[in-house]
Amino acid sequence: MTSHLILCGMYAFSPALRDVWQQVFMPLCQSLSLPTGGTLDIRYSSTATDFQNSSLYLGHTCGYPFWNDFLKTHEVITVPEFAIDGCSDIRYSSWIVARANDPRESLEDFEHGIAIINTHDSNSGMNVFRNEVSRVVTGPRFFREVKVSGSHLNSMKMIRNRIGDIASIDAITFGLANRLDVVNASDFKILLQTQHMPGLPFIAQRQPGIDAAFAISALNEGLDNLSQESSAILPIRQFSSVDTEQYRQIMELEKAAIQLDYPELV
Repeated sequence: MTSHLILCGMYAFSPALRDVWQQVFMPLCQSLSLPTGGTLDIRYSSTATDFQNSSLYLGHTCGYPFWNDFLKTHEVITVPEFAIDGCSDIRYSSWIVARANDPRESLEDFEHGIAIINTHDSNSGMNVFRNEVSRVVTGPRFFREVKVSGSHLNSMKMIRNRIGDIASIDAITFGLANRLDVVNASDFKILLQTQHMPGLPFIAQRQPGIDAAFAISALNEGLDNLSQESSAILPIRQFSSVDTEQYRQIMELEKAAIQLDYPELV
């Protein structure tokens, strides 16, 4: 039995989002040639091992692990352009946030505070955060403690529940979560906006490879077929092509922090 595997968990944290993603993928799925008995598997959670699955057709990942873990074995196929605050064409930024009622007003004020990151290999939750801190830190460490939440949603909940003080939240996650009442944006204040980086890419294995233009066309057809209600839930303008080299900018942020003697967010 032959199958095609699509991994799409980066912005699919609610049933409503997963339903719209299914609609977006429909033309692509219908156009894939599967032999008799073939299957299509769309998953909304994944591990690094899943990206090595020989049946992988498309997988959605963060640009930081793409460059560090998948660059030699995978290629970028497309990037969704989101119509959300903090995004510009294929690029997105993060909001560095704290509780709305926290009296501290700047990043510098959070020295000796408790930082929350979603994962150590996140561009939006760690890499850009480290870069911002590297410009204000005056010693080997800045925070009293750094805790790992496992997801941007958990990071926001930990801030709201006073388990931590400050976090860097992907602008797309922040916007989607507020739209869907998963979190209330008014519970937070934005201290600063990070640099814009190339958005989270859909990638495919280099061998056997897929036709990027074909995939982009089918995904954009899926967008065109969405109702107004569905488009409001998942506001993507279009799926666009992107050059792999654009993701080098992510690693330049890491390099800049290392040059400032701040290789780790601490």
